[in-house]
Amino acid sequence: MRRSELIHIVKDGVDKTITKIETSAALTFYSNTIAYAIYCYDNDKSTDASIKNNNNIFGYKAGKGFMEYNSIEECILDYYSRTRTDDIDFTRAKYEQIAKANNLYRFDKAYIESKPGHIIDIDDEKKKPDFDVYTVRDTDETPITKTGDLEEARTVASENKGAVITNSRGVTIDAVVKPTGSDSIISLILKPGAPVICNGINLYYHLKDNKPGRVIDGTYYLYDGKDLGDRYAICTKSEFALGDPSMIMGYIKLSDIQK
Repeated sequence: MRRSELIHIVKDGVDKTITKIETSAALTFYSNTIAYAIYCYDNDKSTDASIKNNNNIFGYKAGKGFMEYNSIEECILDYYSRTRTDDIDFTRAKYEQIAKANNLYRFDKAYIESKPGHIIDIDDEKKKPDFDVYTVRDTDETPITKTGDLEEARTVASENKGAVITNSRGVTIDAVVKPTGSDSIISLILKPGAPVICNGINLYYHLKDNKPGRVIDGTYYLYDGKDLGDRYAICTKSEFALGDPSMIMGYIKLSDIQK
């Protein structure tokens, strides 16, 4: 099966299931689902037969054979019910590699832009779901555990040197941050994908704009970490860093960021 055909099959299935996915997961559900389907196919977990005869794009097994689904959509919902994937070999790094290589983030972007009011910023407290899933990852991005208990995640992380905790939105938890000279913005180190927590920061839509386009609040991410003359490019998700330049949402002043 050609790669383009597989992508089309999975995207069509996500189109029909996206309304059943919780908002926090839906933002990256296209790229995540398609990337995992590609990963499974490339690693012989799924086959042309499992996809065409069983509607099984991930190669899930039932006994000695493949599980059968009534539709691709049913298979995708089963995948979602498994907290995206229980395959520890499918690391975040692998997901990002596949997503970037196949330009999958464009589907996430199209979905986000199709939602009314997608550029409205809300504070972090309102963004938090009532129940969240925390993933503890080793230094090589391998998942160690997933839990709904943040304290349990912290305990596991403390027992594994260099482990990182992220929530369901991919945001790093308990990052060591330093406030800037103002109270407006907090950042980690200046590298691609580093989180930037903004509180009433001016966003410039274009690099050379003299006037800001709007004010932003919440967590954003450095696109490439490059000094562009007192400004840095930012994007809405860490996985967009160094990817398609169209994912740059705008620029913030360098002088507001802790060096």
